[in-house]
Amino acid sequence: MQPLLIILLLLSVLTNVLLILLLLRSGQQNTAEDQTDEIARIVRDEVEAETEVLVLVDCGKGYCITTAFYEDGTVSQYESLWQWEDVDDYGIYDEEEDLYRLKKGWWEYRHFTPDDALECPIDKPVVGWMPLPEKLKKEGVA
Repeated sequence: MQPLLIILLLLSVLTNVLLILLLLRSGQQNTAEDQTDEIARIVRDEVEAETEVLVLVDCGKGYCITTAFYEDGTVSQYESLWQWEDVDDYGIYDEEEDLYRLKKGWWEYRHFTPDDALECPIDKPVVGWMPLPEKLKKEGVA
């Protein structure tokens, strides 16, 4: 089989397994309006800030799986591994250090992000997450 076909097949299987595992693990419905409580529940497994993971998102008519990263509210625009533009529009200003800290929450750069933005908050309920598969990280796919 061609390597790309194998990777796509692997992603398909991983997607189905992830969906089942995350639905079983979360066992609860979250609303977009309740983002703070949602973050507290999902982060119970201690996702490390700025680490890219797979997330399961309730998109209304079904679930979406995408890569995302979590910001814990302590990382500044300069310390971040990610590139941020217009951080003064959505960051939290730290007067003592005269810089912006990134707002606590789930962020991504593929599905919920407009074409003219680099990173964007996920504005739908994240119902679970899991680490990226090592094989995909090593192959540079994820």
